[in-house]
Amino acid sequence: MRRYTLLWIFIISISLSACGQGAVVYAPTPLPPDTSPIPYVHPIGAFQITVPRTWSAFSQTLPDLASATFSAPDISEPLVTVSLITLSEMPQIADLLNVYQTEARPDAGRYVELERQAMGDGSWRLIGLRTTIGGVNQAVNTFITVQGQAVGITEILLIENNPSLNRVIEEAVNSLQINPSAPLQPTNLFSAQKTATSPLRLTSVYLWTAPSGVMFLTGVLQNATSSPIGTVPLYAGLSTPDGVVVAGESGQVMGYAIPPNGFMPFSLRFGKGRPLETVNYALTIGGGGWTPDTTLQYYGEENFTITSERTAPSENTTIVTGDVIHIGTNIVRDPIAILTIYDNQRRVIASAFSVIKEGVFLPQERASFSFNITELGGTPAFHLVTVQALPEIP
Repeated sequence: MRRYTLLWIFIISISLSACGQGAVVYAPTPLPPDTSPIPYVHPIGAFQITVPRTWSAFSQTLPDLASATFSAPDISEPLVTVSLITLSEMPQIADLLNVYQTEARPDAGRYVELERQAMGDGSWRLIGLRTTIGGVNQAVNTFITVQGQAVGITEILLIENNPSLNRVIEEAVNSLQINPSAPLQPTNLFSAQKTATSPLRLTSVYLWTAPSGVMFLTGVLQNATSSPIGTVPLYAGLSTPDGVVVAGESGQVMGYAIPPNGFMPFSLRFGKGRPLETVNYALTIGGGGWTPDTTLQYYGEENFTITSERTAPSENTTIVTGDVIHIGTNIVRDPIAILTIYDNQRRVIASAFSVIKEGVFLPQERASFSFNITELGGTPAFHLVTVQALPEIP
C-alpha cells in the first residue's frame, strides 16, 4: 500500500461570495498494473481494511487517535476515512451519536444529518450532507461501531452516478476490522476532531473586508504528520468569471514551523481591496517547486510559559499583551510570539506575529510581547498565543 505522505501542493478554488469556502485538490497516484484488493493494517494495529491497491493511504497516529484515509486515482477527495479512539467514559449510544454528529465531527458546522439507522451488526449508519470548504454539498455516510471502550468511526463519500465505485467503497467498509485493544490513551469523543485527510489540512479559511476596504484571507493550517514542517508558502489569486487573475498576494504560514500534529495561522492582505470584476480566488498551499523542510530544528511552546491578556480600547482595535518565560534548558535565539484571534464561529478574524527578543534567549529569562490589532474580521471571542524560537547559532 503506497502512502501519499509527500503530497504537498494544494489548490483551493473558491467563490468570493462563499466567504472562504473551498475544495482541496491533489495529484492522483498513477495506476499500477495490478488492481486487485490488498489488506491495509494501521501502523499500530488499530484496524484493518481491504481496499484496491490502486488507492493511496494516509495514516495518522496520535496518542489518543488512530486514523487513515484512502483515496482513489483521479478522485479529488478521499473516499474512505477510518478513525479509532478509546473513550475513558462510555456514554449511552444515543448520547454518543448526538454529541458526535453535532459537536465532535471534524466537519462540525458544515454537516447536516438527514437520517440514522441501526445496522444488524450493532453499528449505526448516519446519513448526511457535508458542505466542503469549496461550498459543494457532498453525500456522506458515517458508520459508528462500539466495542468495549473503543469507538470506530468510518466515513465514506458517495460518488454521484458511479455505482461501480460505490460498490468498491461498500466492499471496503464491509471488510473493516477494528482492534478494541489498540494501544491508545483513553480520551473523549472530541479527539475524533483531530482526524486529518492529508499531511497538510486546511482547517479554516475566511475571506473578509476591513472597514478601511482592505481585504484579508485568514485561516489555519494543520500539520497531520509526525515531523515539523517549516515555512509553508501561500499564494492567493483573484480572478474574473473567465479565469483571468487580476490580483494576487503571496505569503506564508506564520511561525518558524508547523509543529507535528499541530496548527499555525496565516493571513494574506489585499491592500487595494477586492477588484470589482473578480468573482473567485484560488489559494495555493505549496507549489512553485517547494518541498517541505521536515528536518528544521526549532523550539516550541513546551519550552515556554506564556501569559496573555486581551483588551479592546476601541471598537476596531484589540490589544494583546503578555509575558514569556523560557523554562527549557537550552539557549535559544530570536523567539517570536504568534497570535490568532477567533470569533464565536471559530473563524480566524486576525493573526500576527511579533519578535519577542532579537538574539539569544537564556533559560529562565523573561520577556514581553505586545500586539496592536486595528484590522479585525469580526468580534473577538477568544485568542491563542504560541511561542517559537530557533537553536543558538554554534
